[in-house]
Amino acid sequence: MRDPELRSNLPAQVSSFIGREAELAEVRRLVGVSRLVTLTGTGGAGKTRLGLRVAAELLDSARDGVWFADLAPLGDPELVAVTVADILGVRREPGRSVFGTLVDAVGGRSPLVLLDTRHGARCATGLGRAKRQSGRTDLPAAGRPSLQARTRRASR
Repeated sequence: MRDPELRSNLPAQVSSFIGREAELAEVRRLVGVSRLVTLTGTGGAGKTRLGLRVAAELLDSARDGVWFADLAPLGDPELVAVTVADILGVRREPGRSVFGTLVDAVGGRSPLVLLDTRHGARCATGLGRAKRQSGRTDLPAAGRPSLQARTRRASR
């Protein structure tokens, strides 16, 4: 994984975040008790902004950093693992799947990974598998459909 000194790739927020204290508290609570939290709702409702705000607030307590993966432009589910591996600084290994390398690299670590997934179920199914296999990665996801994973908690 990346240099331990680098703790985040969260984009800078150029406007202030007003209100939504109850939603912020609920998402923080859910991230504390679940490995996968899905924020669902209509386009433009502020799911990504809410997720980014919570991720920024949790940066100091996230042992292995907080990482943002914009999966919205991806149409191919196979690119999800490649994108997340790149963001986490996981190097590909010849002869191994990116997914397997990613799971092994994350193994004993606990990064907080925020996925922005316009097509959540279609694009992020593989990362749900990675989460279950590693058992340690927190994956808040902001997208219109919810991720289809057994340990999912949704907040609308």
